[in-house]
Amino acid sequence: MNAAVAQLMDREMVQQYIKAWEQADAATLDALLADDFVNHSPPLPPDKAGMQTHAAEMHAAFPDGVYTIEFITAEGDLFAVYGRFQGTHSGADFMGVAASGAKADFAWSTLLRVQDGRIVERWGTADDVMGLLVPIGYQVVAPQ
Repeated sequence: MNAAVAQLMDREMVQQYIKAWEQADAATLDALLADDFVNHSPPLPPDKAGMQTHAAEMHAAFPDGVYTIEFITAEGDLFAVYGRFQGTHSGADFMGVAASGAKADFAWSTLLRVQDGRIVERWGTADDVMGLLVPIGYQVVAPQ
């Protein structure tokens, strides 16, 4: 298989990963994340099992949440993805805050390294974390 075809297949797999994350699809996440997967972005969990749990927690808190991909670019085995999350905090508690009914809307980005058709590493950021936390009632307190 030539490199262009492999990269196209990996791009489709990255899109499938984002959709599986949105839906907290544990079986698909299990298939797409390598067994030795490493997340390099605290406070999210560092391993595959932790990331599957976090996806389930996010989906439980924001059951209508949608991760929209704005763009994907690739170089070699690295895929940079930028998008938006929009959802209503109508489900379970999130970070100690009971369901508020508030709308969350924030930008996110992630860098994924793919090897042999599976995601082996992730670096990510919520570019606008306050777009998630403040609307649901999370209290940000300045140091005294």
